[in-house]
Amino acid sequence: MSSIAETTEKKEVTIVLDRGFELPEKSAEIEKKIYQIFQENQFNLTIDMKNIKLAPAAFIVLLIKFTCQARRMGGDVKLININPFAKNGLVTFTPNTFLTLEPSEDFALSDFGETLDVDPSFDKKEITSDSHEKIEPTAIKEIEDNNSNDHITAELQTLPLNDSNKIRVDSSPKNLYQVCDFVLERATKAGFDEHELAKIKVTVYEAGLNAIEHSYFSNPDYWIDVYAVESSGKFYILIHDWGSSFEFDPDRNYDVEMAVKQRKTGGFGLHIIKRTVDEMYYLDDKKVGNRLVLIKRINN
Repeated sequence: MSSIAETTEKKEVTIVLDRGFELPEKSAEIEKKIYQIFQENQFNLTIDMKNIKLAPAAFIVLLIKFTCQARRMGGDVKLININPFAKNGLVTFTPNTFLTLEPSEDFALSDFGETLDVDPSFDKKEITSDSHEKIEPTAIKEIEDNNSNDHITAELQTLPLNDSNKIRVDSSPKNLYQVCDFVLERATKAGFDEHELAKIKVTVYEAGLNAIEHSYFSNPDYWIDVYAVESSGKFYILIHDWGSSFEFDPDRNYDVEMAVKQRKTGGFGLHIIKRTVDEMYYLDDKKVGNRLVLIKRINN
């Protein structure tokens, strides 16, 4: 990267890519720089491609990834000075030049040890280092407002949030299947049926992805902790990270049509989660990190 010029008034950053940055061995360097910019709450980027001769599929996917992340945070990525050869690569790009396509859905599912078992009653719209500073339990005071953060903070202090109920993974989406398996094992023991387990799996994946993308901007050099605990007729799922916090509004109704018109990709995760769990809280604290708390009642 030869230069980075920042316009502070409009919170825009211009990145001029050096020749050769479209090659796979440079992708980590580009991602690191973009992550640093996102950490500074700069989500409007202009990428100058005057030195880029070609646009391989992996490079295009990287650009799409940056754009999705920026738009989730209310910004955007613009490409300028694209030479004809690189532009031709962008125009002719199709997913099958990058993705691994299986001959059938059953074949693909078998790679993940899954089978296709659709419940006709299931609402398809619902599928559309050790821990840092330890918190010592304190006396639980009576809280009249059961929806307050004070209430859920006190409730969490009664739970066995220890290593035996926790899984830690690097902040990469590929690790979320391991997290899902961990939570589902405990949810099964808690007595949830197959229908609810399927919903929990989607919820855990979306919640974990939300933490990775919002808190760490998909930088795999960090980690998330996920707890799964049964207590007093409830099943608690807690996703804990130490990245950037985000504005959380559990009561916001997500307008899918408006999101499409405005080219927004953010918000679907929380929309899905909200429809799956009975309670949802987000606790952000600079000392102990961010915690997304999901609660499902156990109806045995």
